Amino acid sequence: MLKETACTNFLKALEADSAFFRMHNIIDYSLIINIVDLSLLPNDFIVNELNKKNYRVFKCAETPNIVFFV
Repeated sequence: MLKETACTNFLKALEADSAFFRMHNIIDYSLIINIVDLSLLPNDFIVNELNKKNYRVFKCAETPNIVFFV
């Protein structure tokens, strides 16, 4: 479960992506969500991943060490 602000940001990201696909006449039914337990990874994992790819990252409301990469 995401916090309200994270949920709002998640929905905005989906809307922006959908608008991009509409503008370019692309049909894409996929949604990739990676669920990552940060306690199992190096401290700089998020920074490195964000520098490599265009991810949106959301923290889990109930478990702070869990993040969602969309």
